[in-house]
Amino acid sequence: MRSNISAYDLNCGCIEYGEDVSISKEHNVYHVKGWSNGVHFWESFYLIKEARAFFNSKDKQNREILINDRSN
Repeated sequence: MRSNISAYDLNCGCIEYGEDVSISKEHNVYHVKGWSNGVHFWESFYLIKEARAFFNSKDKQNREILINDRSN
C-alpha cells in the first residue's frame, strides 16, 4: 500500500484510506489513524514525509514498533 493522494488534496480536506489506516490533514497537521491488533492509534505529524512513511509502513508490526518508539 502506498499513499497516492497529493499534499494539495490533503489540504483541500480529502482523506485517503488504506486497509487499516487513513491519512488526513487538519489545522496544518497530518493525522494517521487506524487499528493495530485491536487497538486504535492516532499519530500526528508536522511533515507529510513522516506521515506518509508511517502510512506506507509495509506491515502492521512495523507500525507498532514506530508507535512504541514514539511513546518512549
